[in-house]
Amino acid sequence: MAEPGAVSWQFERKGVLLVSKKGASGEVTEDDLMLAALDAGAEDITDAGDQWQITTAPADLPSVRTAVEEAVMTVDSSEVTLLPTTTVPLDSEGDARQVLRVIDLLEEHDDVQNVYANFDIPDRILELVEA
Repeated sequence: MAEPGAVSWQFERKGVLLVSKKGASGEVTEDDLMLAALDAGAEDITDAGDQWQITTAPADLPSVRTAVEEAVMTVDSSEVTLLPTTTVPLDSEGDARQVLRVIDLLEEHDDVQNVYANFDIPDRILELVEA
């Protein structure tokens, strides 16, 4: 095993908000979200299925959350976390199963507080693993 923080250079600290696409006043469009979030300091907005993911600098997270909530949009979660700077694709079911098993074992360990990873499993492979 490596020393603590040995791979931290592969991640960057970011604020991440997840905003429901179904807001209190109807569907939340990307344009509406951009108007609210970008002026408050958001760096990026991506489609995450049923939610929008907003990425910010850690210091801008509170102001972006406030701006989104004032625009009557539902914030499902907001946190400062580590995001990978590059990802490694896992295109085989066997590799995906092995990596997910290691992640599960790490998360269950009493001495582990947080687990961050930089793998990317395509949806078709993930469906096979979950079946």
